[in-house]
Amino acid sequence: LIAIEAPTLLSAEEAGKSALSAKVEYSRDIKPVLKDRCYACHGVLKQEASLRLDTLELALRGGESGPAIVKGDAVQSRLLQRVLATDAAERMPPEGHPLSKEQIEKLQQWISDGAPGIANERPEEDPRDHWAFCAPVRAALPITSPGEQSSHPIDAFILARLKQENLA
Repeated sequence: LIAIEAPTLLSAEEAGKSALSAKVEYSRDIKPVLKDRCYACHGVLKQEASLRLDTLELALRGGESGPAIVKGDAVQSRLLQRVLATDAAERMPPEGHPLSKEQIEKLQQWISDGAPGIANERPEEDPRDHWAFCAPVRAALPITSPGEQSSHPIDAFILARLKQENLA
């Protein structure tokens, strides 16, 4: 086993001196890391510890252990605590390499800056809800007027749509 030195939280002074003093953007710097490293266990298909991280709102709501992110308080944010854990059983992500020092610094800076997100951010859609995976359902035949007799069921649908559009 290779011993990996765990990165530590930067003091406010160090963070200010850091090259990351530029504004960290959620959509550019944070969300791609979460998607790449966290969604497999905390996304739409699987929610370990009842935690989803595919939107900021869901991360703020948190899971069984409480909120994953505390806006403006990187030290109290469980997401950062788990990313920085020195115990391999506690550190996230549990598989693969730990987040890089730069990724952790950006995550810390973003949380310290108040964790600004995307307005009206929508969670990922469950791929199992795609129409191709839904069982087909036979539509009920539209009711036609007595004078609009159709010789085939498809004609009933066509006549109903023509009537809806006020076409003859």
